[in-house]
Amino acid sequence: MSTRFVGEFPKNMAEIVDVFKRANKRLDILVDLAAYGHYSWPEEFERYAKIIHDKCEKGVQVRMVVYSRERYDELFCRQFPKDRFDEEMRSERFKFFFHKYSGLSRPTTWDAFRETITNEQRVHCQNMLKNGVVLRSVSSDVLMSLWLGDQTDAVFSFQNATEREREVSFRTRDSDLIRSLQKTFEMTWEGGKDLARAIAV
Repeated sequence: MSTRFVGEFPKNMAEIVDVFKRANKRLDILVDLAAYGHYSWPEEFERYAKIIHDKCEKGVQVRMVVYSRERYDELFCRQFPKDRFDEEMRSERFKFFFHKYSGLSRPTTWDAFRETITNEQRVHCQNMLKNGVVLRSVSSDVLMSLWLGDQTDAVFSFQNATEREREVSFRTRDSDLIRSLQKTFEMTWEGGKDLARAIAV
């Protein structure tokens, strides 16, 4: 099949990494956060970030569009409502994340949690820039995430702004569909703000 379902977030990340591995010339990424999956599946994010780093070192052009800082703040409040923070602290992902990154102080308030996660996003955004990723930001909603490799292979996701775990993803090698996805990326890229000097996520 040229297009197939590859799972809900974060189980889609293995397929995204595979698209990255196969790219030899260019990766184009349209996503809400530079550190995609960092909180929900940190181990897979480390693989995701490493392959981007490795591709940059090999001369692969990597372009990425992410949310502006202001837009990210709005998204965070929707994905992690303040009145559900007690529930989030009891979740397995919260426990695992702060166990794995034991150097981070485990937050006991929603404000501290937001500051910690936002700071982590900023650090990973800076790392992407240092590695050679060309980053731009947008302030409007990104309703579809894209990971395009060499314009021949792609994963695309339809986002649920309030419950990320229901974000559904598909992988495609359909040339007509990939051309359409590439046009979506290019239009968003053209409207983005350069993050080479002013980092925002």
